Amino acid sequence: MNESNVYPIRPLLINGGEEEGADLRLSIIRIIESETSVDYIATSSHDGEDVGVCASVVKETQNGNMPAGDIVFRSIGKSSDNLLKTLSKLYEGMDDFFVFREVVKPRVVNLRDLIRIVTGKEPADSGSAEYKLFFQDSQGAKSAELYLNINVHELWIELREKDAGYRRIILKHLSQ
Repeated sequence: MNESNVYPIRPLLINGGEEEGADLRLSIIRIIESETSVDYIATSSHDGEDVGVCASVVKETQNGNMPAGDIVFRSIGKSSDNLLKTLSKLYEGMDDFFVFREVVKPRVVNLRDLIRIVTGKEPADSGSAEYKLFFQDSQGAKSAELYLNINVHELWIELREKDAGYRRIILKHLSQ
């Protein structure tokens, strides 16, 4: 296992709001690399508390369970609960989500891979790994989408909202 340095916690950046979409940028404070995944521990300060999550990117297939490129969100305790509460506040009227689920496994599309497949060309390097995440209920009836960008050079992860109509579904998937 290869663990990087510990980087500073910076303030949470919030873009937009109820009408424009609520996009969050958290600081990567630690990167832990193993044979099978890279874990990005992201924590920022907001309203006097830490908010955060671990985003794990799978590097190789693990006994056929997780394909390479999949994303797994893991709770990092109280900071993740605070992140969920912050999202609930930003998504006005959705303040009934308080405990972050231990593990969240959305379906994933790596947007750089998609561009390469569709165009047959290597996409321009944006400096970030860019993913589209799909959250679906157990019956497959309701789904939601969210973007995740990871920039290891500038040490941040960004959660970008695709549509305000997906807010409740996303919060349900992230919470216990």
